[in-house]
This record gives sequence, C-alpha cells and structure tokens, in this order.
Amino acid sequence: MMIDDDDDDEEEEEEKEEKGEEEKEEGENEEEENEEEENEEEENEEEGDS
Repeated sequence: MMIDDDDDDEEEEEEKEEKGEEEKEEGENEEEENEEEENEEEENEEEGDS
C-alpha cells in the first residue's frame, strides 16, 4: 500500500512542475507582448513629433 502512496505523490509533484512551467511560459509571453506594445507606442509618439 505504501508504494501506491509514493506513486501518487510523484504524480502530484510532476503535475505541479508541469503547471509551474506552463505558468512561467505564459508570464514570459505576457512580458514580450507588453514590451512590443510599449515599442509601438514609442514609435507612434516619435512619428507624431516629426
């Protein structure tokens, strides 16, 4: 019976790791999108000045 408990714990840990990696990737994508938006805004402001 103890072996089953260990397997469950390992599965839970793997699921947590996978979830953490997915969230990390999503966060990186959001950062990139924010940077792109900021760059576009800066370009638009520069065009407005000229």
